[in-house]
Amino acid sequence: MFAEPIPNVTVPLGRDVSLPCVVENLGNYKVAWIHVGRQMLLTIHKHVVVKIPRFSVSHDNQKTWLLHISNVQQDDRGYYMCQLNTNPMMSQVGFLQVVVPPNILDSLSTESTVAVRENQNITLTCKADGYPTPKLMWKREDGENISINRHYKVPVYDGEQLNLTRITRNEMGAYLCIATNGVPPTVSKRITVDVECEWISRYVYYHSDLREFVRFPLAYQRPATRTPDSDLTFLISTPSVSSSFRVFLCYPGLFKQTSGLCLSKIRKETRKYERLLLLTKDGEWERDGEYFQPFSLYDAKLKQWIADTGIVRKL
Repeated sequence: MFAEPIPNVTVPLGRDVSLPCVVENLGNYKVAWIHVGRQMLLTIHKHVVVKIPRFSVSHDNQKTWLLHISNVQQDDRGYYMCQLNTNPMMSQVGFLQVVVPPNILDSLSTESTVAVRENQNITLTCKADGYPTPKLMWKREDGENISINRHYKVPVYDGEQLNLTRITRNEMGAYLCIATNGVPPTVSKRITVDVECEWISRYVYYHSDLREFVRFPLAYQRPATRTPDSDLTFLISTPSVSSSFRVFLCYPGLFKQTSGLCLSKIRKETRKYERLLLLTKDGEWERDGEYFQPFSLYDAKLKQWIADTGIVRKL
């Protein structure tokens, strides 16, 4: 006769587990273990019937029969029956729950780095599996609120997809997709969103020493803004005074992952007019050169560089 019920047991995927069946006054009767869902006879008495080496059975020589399952798999989830071959038969069941920690599916999720034009929409997708089904939420790595649209911001957004409407340069950066289902460990995916800036205005600069107008298209850009290198083209615009200017190739410096050209008057006293000029396929921007650490390209090297690359030209 059964002395106590079979407990319901929860076990993480890949672990080992034992299910007890406690019987009193068994006599000459035998104990069998059955997986109910698969209608599979596992053991009879001290013998393993199923041809799955992960299953085994033991007896403590008193009243407890243990069904052992090693390296538990998801197929092992379900009801297990301990049956006595009495007449009529007696049985009881216990449930084995197999839980699986969350796993983010990279092949079905947005790539780790994406680029989008300013004022356009972008959708970030994150998919995960596990058991129970993972909950997905989004956060910004810098702790700022997520702008769902121009009028709605949240610190955390729930769901597989994060829709960013009319994105601005302020919203660029790393977004974290976090998957959790109560089974450790919690996992996350980092997606960096780069915003290609929208170029907006024009600027005419008057050089007092040369008494010439030097025209530079201008767009304002925040220091952390990134423009992908693949979109960069360089342009020198120095009508009739090109011999009076020296070109500098600038390090990325303050502006992340960008490069550009500095146009500077050779004479030391006019260094305050140094400018950085960067042209993308959509426009140009410039900032005072005091923020950068340029190195000089001498005239001969510059001419050769222009000839070799073909990416610098005069208007």
